Amino acid sequence: MRIYLNKEEIEKLKDWKDCPESLREKLGLSDVYLVSVYDTIARDQFYEIYDEPQRNINTGEILISGWLETIDDINRTALGLFSSLKLAIESLNEIKIKVVVFEGQRDHLIWRGQVLGMSEK
Repeated sequence: MRIYLNKEEIEKLKDWKDCPESLREKLGLSDVYLVSVYDTIARDQFYEIYDEPQRNINTGEILISGWLETIDDINRTALGLFSSLKLAIESLNEIKIKVVVFEGQRDHLIWRGQVLGMSEK
């Protein structure tokens, strides 16, 4: 299979972080990273999906799976790499989730869902 890029797309490749979504799709770069977020005080459970792996806050190490951080009673754990947003969401199986907007938007966050039945019914 051949992939044809226009001049603008080739120029954007110089800085991969600014790579446009259309080019990511052409190149098959749609991997996403699932993260579990648990608020130990409010007892709220969330799942977040990013287009980039997250870092352990203490070591700076990029993790695909494993503990990332606990800050202000919020525990974050990386749960793996998925080849699409759909597969990452499907991996949550039968968990009832409500998609929510995250006020303090994190970089590269593309989806956030709150587990129903924790503090919210």
